[in-house]
Amino acid sequence: AQALRLAVPVPSWAGLMNEIDGRMVELVKELKGGLDANAFWFKFDQILADGHTAAHILGQDQAGVSHPSVAIARHAGRWMADSESYYLHGFVQDILSGKYIKDGEFELFRVLNRARMYEGKMRGTAGQGFTSGSLPQDEFIWDHPGLTETHCVDCPRLAAMSAETPFTKSTIFQHPGDCGTPCLWECECYLVRLRDGATSQKPG
Repeated sequence: AQALRLAVPVPSWAGLMNEIDGRMVELVKELKGGLDANAFWFKFDQILADGHTAAHILGQDQAGVSHPSVAIARHAGRWMADSESYYLHGFVQDILSGKYIKDGEFELFRVLNRARMYEGKMRGTAGQGFTSGSLPQDEFIWDHPGLTETHCVDCPRLAAMSAETPFTKSTIFQHPGDCGTPCLWECECYLVRLRDGATSQKPG
């Protein structure tokens, strides 16, 4: 398996996304070049595990943890990658079925666009790192920019819920960007820690 290549703590969200996206681009090029579908699955799974691990480390760093726990992050990263196995199986089956072959040509950009959909969920993992790295007594509100109202009904409800009774580490049950809301990876929300105004990773 390819080792996590990012520094600890991860230098920036942009740095993480550039690293993960670059690895996905190279992998899809390998697939076009004849890489076996099972090998693609294995390598893609490793990219997901590494990306979620790094995202969790970044979240801990954003929470103010001076020495992020790589062990906790690796556990979170592996769990998140495993949770994608059903969808990754479907992705690989579509590749094997010839869905991405048109007029005898491999449609690299269609495959890459589908692969990139998996990147968005990593922001939710960064949010998990943010809350896990905060103090036990910390409280959080779900900050909800109005933009999301056009395509998601859950985020305004979560924002209203947390405004009335802020989430804590023990009561929060999902994080912005974890694809647990109908807006999926397009979620524009983030968490705000009431103690100091620190935020989980914002979109973009």
